[in-house]
Amino acid sequence: MKAQLSRRDWFKSSLALTAGLTLSPMFVDKLFAGPVSAAERHQWGINPYSPNGNNIRLNANENPYGPSDKAKEAIIQNLGESNRYPFVQQSELRKMIADKEGVDADHVHLGAGSGAILCEAGVAFG
Repeated sequence: MKAQLSRRDWFKSSLALTAGLTLSPMFVDKLFAGPVSAAERHQWGINPYSPNGNNIRLNANENPYGPSDKAKEAIIQNLGESNRYPFVQQSELRKMIADKEGVDADHVHLGAGSGAILCEAGVAFG
């Protein structure tokens, strides 16, 4: 069965489409959330610009407590070698992690962040 489209039907459809596209900005703007006023933020306790500067930006993956004292000491002790790639120390670190977790060092994989490791795991395990 063949669908027939007359010029009159095509013109009606085109006219309706043109009218819809012309008027759509008037209606689409109402679908989006408007800006939140200062009064609404105060009512709900939302203050993204805290005057005391103690904001925790969860999207930045920040630690609100900062590095521990042990971490600060380790950074200071190793600052002189921080400009070198840790090729030698990688095997030592892998062995330390493996001993702590009770696995072989071959089962420990190191990386800078989780992105590359997760990608490699996806490739390896499907």
